[in-house]
Amino acid sequence: MSESNPAIRGDSFAFQKASAFQIQRGEMPVLGVGIFGAGRVSGGHAQAAKSHPGLKLIGVVEPDEERRSRFTQRHECEGFASHRDMLERDDIDLILVGLPHWLHAPLSIDALNAGKHVMVEKPMACTLEECDAMIDAADRNGVRLMVGHTQQFFAVNRLFKGMIERGELGEIVLAHQTWFKPFGIESRPPWFLDREKGGGMWLMNGAHMVDLLVWLIQSRPVSVKGKVTNRIYQQKADDSTSAIIEFENGVYATIAHSGFKPTGAGHGEELSTELVGTEAVVKMLSYQNKGFRMVGGAYEPVEVPERSGIVEEVGAFVDAIQNDAPSPISNDHARIVMEALLAVEESSRTGREVRLD
Repeated sequence: MSESNPAIRGDSFAFQKASAFQIQRGEMPVLGVGIFGAGRVSGGHAQAAKSHPGLKLIGVVEPDEERRSRFTQRHECEGFASHRDMLERDDIDLILVGLPHWLHAPLSIDALNAGKHVMVEKPMACTLEECDAMIDAADRNGVRLMVGHTQQFFAVNRLFKGMIERGELGEIVLAHQTWFKPFGIESRPPWFLDREKGGGMWLMNGAHMVDLLVWLIQSRPVSVKGKVTNRIYQQKADDSTSAIIEFENGVYATIAHSGFKPTGAGHGEELSTELVGTEAVVKMLSYQNKGFRMVGGAYEPVEVPERSGIVEEVGAFVDAIQNDAPSPISNDHARIVMEALLAVEESSRTGREVRLD
């Protein structure tokens, strides 16, 4: 995780304005974009592709004919039933992958082997072996791979990242995260209810939580102790997790996450991250885009700008490709996140602390 990269540091994107100007002048080629999957995240992918001056949305891969038709009509692009048909297209340079978790590795590797740059949604894959195979495929084919850890591009998170790096919190002492949301079991596809296919709340949302902690604390996990359970719904995938993570710089973080049974109307979700520093205490609510700073024993709101995390994320990746600059999220960082997620599961199985290499 290179802290010399301005997109990692939390500064405004250094590449974007220059890239847009150079593209408008015809100095840089526009990249053709293909999207794998027409699920809920893919609308954001399409928006990002249509928002960036260096991108042109070409098409979407979706085996379900009805979903494919709805997507192509809405976003005015071509439809493909097979990803292999899309990968044969010379006018497609970048693939945005928003698929069931168990398909992340094999289809991303197919795209990388076809010479396409790839941004794949988190979690990176389902095993570390799959992560390593994806990284190897990118390196062998001379193309870019980036995992979409969108939390790093939420406005409130970037605001506090900047405060940390300016020393306004002093040294980070500890962190605490909570995320409670309705499981939504009625709307979940079958794969999401099966951990063998990458289902469950921990891989899906734990990836956001661990990523955010690693990025803000600016250190790698060295040990974990956790409990991953399915006590709420008794499916073949988890619905609740508690964990303690020790970081290399001595910081400890606690995590509590659950997909609960909703009762009545009005249940939303709240991902809250609190950081205690030697000089200040802050809290960020990612999905409400709200931030707070402790003043006189009570939290007071901090003004936060509005921006689309997924648009910023795709834009930063494209700008890095166009400018031959470091990717805003390194593969090393994405692998660290996966290692911690899987270690928490191992700790839950054994009942013991798991030390990381």
